[in-house]
Amino acid sequence: MKFFYFLVDWDGKYSSKLHEFYFEHAGGFTYGILLALVAALILAIVYYFILGRSVTTAKMGNWWICGIFALVVTFLVSDFVIIGQEPTKKEYSHGKELEKKLTYKYSFYRSMDKAVKPGNDTLIKSDMTPGEKQGFTTEKKKIATNLNKGGDVRYTFSVNTTIWCAIFFFIFSMLFKGMSEAAKTKPIKWPY
Repeated sequence: MKFFYFLVDWDGKYSSKLHEFYFEHAGGFTYGILLALVAALILAIVYYFILGRSVTTAKMGNWWICGIFALVVTFLVSDFVIIGQEPTKKEYSHGKELEKKLTYKYSFYRSMDKAVKPGNDTLIKSDMTPGEKQGFTTEKKKIATNLNKGGDVRYTFSVNTTIWCAIFFFIFSMLFKGMSEAAKTKPIKWPY
């Protein structure tokens, strides 16, 4: 999956084991691709099977509106849910409630919190020295600080996911346009 997220790896910020733990091991890249796929599919269905039934609503402008809406939703969900937001100290003290919060439940922040706790499915192993364990905690704080400022992989991941949504929306458009009553020539006339 890392191959599909060329922007995330391109700027050199994707270098930590914490990044690898979330995006590759915990499924962050998969969440992004699925989000792009589902958003594109739903909005293509809306355009071709709901708006595409009538000549008055099957206009190219509505196709653009559906496409842009899919892109905006994809960007916002990938930014606020998949990357997420760092909980406040007060929210950390309410453990069970925090796990229900959508901006934390599936987020990179939750993955980093899990990764630095000792256990079987984490980066901290029992045979590590205290210095190595502290290194992961320090790295987590550094990444969280950069993410909070809009740095690290926050925008490259969201933009990359949005690019995939645009590609999927166009592919679904080409697949669905022949099944539409009035939108057969949107976005392009070929092959009709």
